[in-house]
Amino acid sequence: MKTCGFYFLICLPVLRSSAQYGGNIMVTLTLNTTMTPVYVGDTVTMVCRVEGDITDSIFFFIKFVNEVNYSIEKSGDCTYTIESVSASDSGLYICRARNAGLLQPLAPSNPVTLFVQELFTMPTLTVHPSTTLWEGDNMTLMCWSACRVQGTQLRYKFYRDEESVSQGASKSELRIPSAGHETSGSYWCEVEAKGKKTKKKTSEQVQVIVRENPKATLTLTSQTEDVYFGDNVTMDCSIEGSFTGWRYQWYRGNEKNWGSQIKDVTGCTYTLQLVTQSDSGVYWCDAHRDDLPCHSQRSNAVTLSVKVSQDSSHLIVSFIIRASLFLLMLLPVLVVYQIAEGFPCFDCKKARKKQQGMYVNVPGNGTFQMEAINEEEVRTTSNDHVHYNNI
Repeated sequence: MKTCGFYFLICLPVLRSSAQYGGNIMVTLTLNTTMTPVYVGDTVTMVCRVEGDITDSIFFFIKFVNEVNYSIEKSGDCTYTIESVSASDSGLYICRARNAGLLQPLAPSNPVTLFVQELFTMPTLTVHPSTTLWEGDNMTLMCWSACRVQGTQLRYKFYRDEESVSQGASKSELRIPSAGHETSGSYWCEVEAKGKKTKKKTSEQVQVIVRENPKATLTLTSQTEDVYFGDNVTMDCSIEGSFTGWRYQWYRGNEKNWGSQIKDVTGCTYTLQLVTQSDSGVYWCDAHRDDLPCHSQRSNAVTLSVKVSQDSSHLIVSFIIRASLFLLMLLPVLVVYQIAEGFPCFDCKKARKKQQGMYVNVPGNGTFQMEAINEEEVRTTSNDHVHYNNI
């Protein structure tokens, strides 16, 4: 809905001269209207008056177009009303009167000029950002029309190929998000004044073309035709055309739900080293950039199937056997190391022996206590403090 903020005021003087015939008989034409100037859709009334000694008059209203006159109304009433004027009603008008009993009409009245102005201008349609778009771009349609009467509200409608795309809106701007192939077509807008009996005006048609985004192609290369356990695999994502500045995105999953994005990979290649069966799956790519076109199409899907060959099986079994042998060889080394450092249980036994000691009865010398120090030395203790070594 648009409300005009300005108007044009044109003053049209009403010409009211008189023609006097046969004494005191005078015919006068007057233009009556509630609006000055007169706009399309207004109501206009013309009044033809006869002043003098004449009754039972018949009135004729005549319009001149390009100096050619023709009768537009014959009535016993002295008024001629146009309910909703149009630009074609503009022109020069006169009226004539004739007495019902006379064949010869009276002389014509004074001329009156009716000039009908357009209430609003012919609309113009513009497309932003351009009439040539890429898939996924946002498009805005703007319909512009100048209103000449303050307070008049204009209503707008937008069309594409004979079909309305306004969706009930009446504003002068229509936004179409994420343009697709179906957005292409011929567009125009239509304007009318709310509450006025005016004809709708339509703009010139504007052709909009939505181009397909550049295609992305995914190719897979490996060391052999078939991909086996332990191979290296490289995938390459290429975008058609000479556009630059692409940032690539890689996906893995299934073709139904498009899977999930592979993180931290933005280059045009994706390499898998020493693949395993867990790398099997469906892969695809697309790309984005800051300038138009901002997006590529999503690439074709490529299925990676990692096979386990007979040689690969032998390698796996051989690896397991060698790892087992290595552990068996490492076990004695660990045991020797523990013996050299001392096991906790051996230390406990030594402590108990040290506490208990050994007592020996020697005739004539009393009782001696003997304590083992190590395998080569024995230390004995008695009241006389005698030591025996190398026993």
